[in-house]
Amino acid sequence: SGFYPRVPQFFQEGTDVNSKEAYAAVRDGVRYSGMPAWHGQLSETQMWQVANFVAAIKGPGGKTMDMDKD
Repeated sequence: SGFYPRVPQFFQEGTDVNSKEAYAAVRDGVRYSGMPAWHGQLSETQMWQVANFVAAIKGPGGKTMDMDKD
């Protein structure tokens, strides 16, 4: 609850993040959010697998969250 930006709750809210955006977040992390960079920890293939998974998450009823809103 203390993170800003707040930690997305993808399985409750869905996501509108595409695969490329998710890959960048997985590879480089998200500053000030507690999301670490995974470059060097995961292979390129593994980072794309995670990114594609995250981009495909929809909330209940197919809902997607606008990630640009606060």
